[in-house]
Amino acid sequence: MTMGIPVAPTVPGLGDDLNALDVLIKLPPASWRGVPFPVLDMDVSWSHDRAHHKVYKKPVSNVETTGRNSREFSFDIPFRNGVVPGPVEDELRGRPLYPDLYRAFEDAFNEPTTGELIHPLYGKVKCKPGTIRVVCRGTERDGVTVHVTFDETDDNPDGTSPAPDAPSPITGISQEADALDAMLLDMVPPLLDENGNAFSSFADYGAMLRSPFDTLTGLSIRVGGVINAFSAELDRLKESVDLLEDVGLWPIIHAIESLKDSLTDLVASQSAKLHRFEVPKRMPVAQLLGMLHIDMSTLISFNPQIVDGPYAEEGTTVIYPEQ
Repeated sequence: MTMGIPVAPTVPGLGDDLNALDVLIKLPPASWRGVPFPVLDMDVSWSHDRAHHKVYKKPVSNVETTGRNSREFSFDIPFRNGVVPGPVEDELRGRPLYPDLYRAFEDAFNEPTTGELIHPLYGKVKCKPGTIRVVCRGTERDGVTVHVTFDETDDNPDGTSPAPDAPSPITGISQEADALDAMLLDMVPPLLDENGNAFSSFADYGAMLRSPFDTLTGLSIRVGGVINAFSAELDRLKESVDLLEDVGLWPIIHAIESLKDSLTDLVASQSAKLHRFEVPKRMPVAQLLGMLHIDMSTLISFNPQIVDGPYAEEGTTVIYPEQ
């Protein structure tokens, strides 16, 4: 790591051994998209994303951490020809830092896609270029000083996000309903409505939604009725939870809101005109996808029972949306 000053002070008791306490001298060189650069100062910062769950007139929030935010890496880079490279900065040795290396770094930084940052402390990190500020001073005639930031990212080099490993809408609702039931069972004393009655099993509603659709025009009356009853029971549960005014119950409130949103998405996704196909003979599910020109997530959304095995059996009725 280049510190801009080629001579270190003598350490008392260690004589002229410049490397005895110099830990920075052992750090690997920094680079961006393969372009090396000297470092005068560097810092890194990050934070945790937080949601504050509050109850009216209650002074203290229940703080939920929902994940670490991306790290931001900052560097002060002396692209100045008077800077002496460090012992391990072999790629900087013998190269004009300005303008040659500065121009190469500028070109690499102007590329907006994901690149590889080699950080002296953290090693390889996938980043997007953040901000750059170039300072040219009249008192420094040998080049410029550059201040840059990089933001950590988890996307692919072309800028697209990784494919989410998400369940089908109906499967997702079933999983959320199971989780809500588990939270209610953990409550002591058990949660009752205003009339002292227990709440229905939300997992039962999820199981009813997983049964096959039996009409060709969107949701059947039966499935539509399940969704309406499911939603009404969620509303009734939320009213009872709100009456408790307990900030610690925010996970249940969050689960209720998430299920309501999922039910709304399900209704929207099933509103297209549907077609019926009867499997003429036992065939692999992959072959069925090719025949119907649909993807696996669409097949599962409308026919959750069909993925119990790798084959679709003869006589199975498959519902799929108009493409």
